[in-house]
Amino acid sequence: MMAVAGAWARGFWRDRSGMALTLVLPPLVYLLFAAVFGAGARGDIDASVVLHDAARTPATAAVGEALSRDLGPRLRRLDDSQAVERAVIDGRADAGVLIARDEAGAPQVTVVSAAGRDVAAAALQARLVPAAAALAGRP
Repeated sequence: MMAVAGAWARGFWRDRSGMALTLVLPPLVYLLFAAVFGAGARGDIDASVVLHDAARTPATAAVGEALSRDLGPRLRRLDDSQAVERAVIDGRADAGVLIARDEAGAPQVTVVSAAGRDVAAAALQARLVPAAAALAGRP
């Protein structure tokens, strides 16, 4: 048994490419996937967002300012809701936020997303939950 293991070890040592594929390649592949998919798990998704505030109240302005502080230059403000939808559908933005008034006059926050950008919309929605709760008057 020891002789077979020794012969296998000598053959393995002589096969440098096989040794590299066995010992070096798997950790490199693991690190590559960790780098690619790790940002999403940490919430560090660099999504570009467009915002339209049709309600124009002090509370919705505070939501816009909070998003601006959070996203920085990745947030753009647009003049109408159709422009937000076009920007998201055309791919100029990963997600959009529409703030409008409902029938009762209360602000209503809507996240706009396109097919294939569900992760960006989900990350944006998670960032908006505290602000939307504050708009609704809930802690």
